[in-house]
Formats: sequence, structure tokens, C-alpha cells
Amino acid sequence: MSANLFAADGPCVLPSRGHFQVHVGTAGLFGALAHNHLIQSERITGCATLDPRDLTRSSIKVEFPTSAIRVIDPKESAKDRAEVQKTMETEVLGITQFPAIT
Repeated sequence: MSANLFAADGPCVLPSRGHFQVHVGTAGLFGALAHNHLIQSERITGCATLDPRDLTRSSIKVEFPTSAIRVIDPKESAKDRAEVQKTMETEVLGITQFPAIT
């Protein structure tokens, strides 16, 4: 990550600058019948705890609201993206029951 993503007081993501993107792939017996998707959240917050003497003791914690995750599949139609979005929110993420991912 570039330095301009972080707050001045420490290695924390600036909410207006960071984003989280995930390529969701398919695999397994029925993988050929499914679709790959690209999802993103721009409302991400988080900080890193760094131990320069022992990096194995370092960690990164990020959080973003599940309602802010968007399907951005560039090769799909707007109609298909909307259908995938609805399925993701209701059947996969359960955004009313699980409002955030940490």
C-alpha cells in the first residue's frame, strides 16, 4: 500500500482512500457451472500493529460494513450485477444478521 492510504498518526487506512477488492472464483465438481465475481468495498477502516523486531507478532485488522460490498463484475450486464448483488446480500452474507466483516 502506498503511504497516502494511511493516517498521519499511524499505519491506519484512511476511510476515504482505501478499498478492499476480492476476486471470487469457482472450483470443484460444479465449478464450470458457476461464475467468477469481482466484489469491492470502499468503506474500509483498519490499522496495522507492527513489531519491527519480530514481524510474526505483527497484525492487520480491517473492517467494512457488509452493506457496502458491491459487485463490480465489469463483464456482466447491470441486470446480472443487480441479481448477483441481491443474492450475495441475502443468501451469502446475510447483511441484516452480520452487519460488518472484520
